Amino acid sequence: MTAYSEVVEAEGHLIDSQILNVVFDTVIKGNASFDVLKFDIGRSNDEPSTISMRISAPSEQILRQVLEDLVGLGCRLADQHDA
Repeated sequence: MTAYSEVVEAEGHLIDSQILNVVFDTVIKGNASFDVLKFDIGRSNDEPSTISMRISAPSEQILRQVLEDLVGLGCRLADQHDA
């Protein structure tokens, strides 16, 4: 079975705002999966947390829908190209 995937990133107060839980739940409820590639936790209120994760889904349509939902939550697609 071929899996479709895309890397997404998020930045902000991901833990104390509970947004990380919502992001993970959105992926799972959307019939997709995630692999955390990098997660840096802010050490103070002024320092945001950042996460990079690969979202995988069994079809391109499911992946597109999950990505759309994640962008609505404040995530962004990682830039796959060199500037």
